[in-house]
Amino acid sequence: MTQNLLQTQLTDYARTLLPPGVDARTVQLERLTFNIYSEVYRFALNYAEAGLERTQTFIIKLYANTPDGMDRALKERHALFNLRGAHYPVPGVLAMEVEKSPLGRPFVIMEHLDGQTFEQAIASADPARRSELVAQFVNLMTDLHGRGTAVLVARMATPSPLAMVNREIHTLRGLANTPPLQAYLPLVDWLYAHRAEVPCEAPAITHRDFVPSNIILDARGMPHVVDWVWQVGDPRYDLAWALWALRRDGQSALASDVQTEYERVTGGEVVGLSYFEVLAAARWLVGVSQDLQAFLIEGQVTQHAALRISLLQPAHDALTFIQSRTGLGLPAAEMLLS
Repeated sequence: MTQNLLQTQLTDYARTLLPPGVDARTVQLERLTFNIYSEVYRFALNYAEAGLERTQTFIIKLYANTPDGMDRALKERHALFNLRGAHYPVPGVLAMEVEKSPLGRPFVIMEHLDGQTFEQAIASADPARRSELVAQFVNLMTDLHGRGTAVLVARMATPSPLAMVNREIHTLRGLANTPPLQAYLPLVDWLYAHRAEVPCEAPAITHRDFVPSNIILDARGMPHVVDWVWQVGDPRYDLAWALWALRRDGQSALASDVQTEYERVTGGEVVGLSYFEVLAAARWLVGVSQDLQAFLIEGQVTQHAALRISLLQPAHDALTFIQSRTGLGLPAAEMLLS
């Protein structure tokens, strides 16, 4: 879909949301992010109200027109709507269309937050402000985990202590059990063999990508958590994913500060964290390998080449990290990503 076509379709759709006779047009459409799962755009809507010209800025997130894309749209809207109702800081939702989308793809239109990400704020902060931001980041994570599953899942049977990690492994095995991703199956087997070491007694709502770039500080300095791919899971996964993402981006000192603050807030060492760091690294490796294959299948050679080049060092570091924690060498995976 071209941006001109999207702009026209957005204008037509916006007019259905306004009172009859109120004209509107979409302007300043700008793509912010893009991957195989979704695209995010910022746009402004011009319209007349009580004789005055008004302009409001929104975010639209478009998902793949597949069952998975529909599921992602529904889950994200569900999280934003219910968490906002529970006074957890997330953007507001204006509209959503899934099965009969006038744009040809599922989408969610949400509040635009004019500000900067935690990632940007931390990069420019002095030591005192940096400590405040680390504390705020950890508080947002532990607040989410402490709210209980009922905030997004009304009724849920009490799972067995290994149910959460079993699901992680089952999902990972399902992704890896196709050529050429079978290179990761020895790692999945290691995770399965050691799963009894990390029982989960208190499942929580997990964000699944809780990183500084997914928290936006608005113009008042208030944080808002975005990009929800949530599920009920082990809260250690969110922490491990955040630590792994920071280290992958060359921010080991920040990762150490986040872990120290998390353990201070929660009252001590996080038992089993090393296992979840391996799981997070494995999930990232399988995910980016899946993305590489998807670009090839779709004939997007330029995107495939760019992603492969960007992965050379972080993928090597991930495999080295996994070997240091598990003793596993994964030469087939190294070849897949090199």
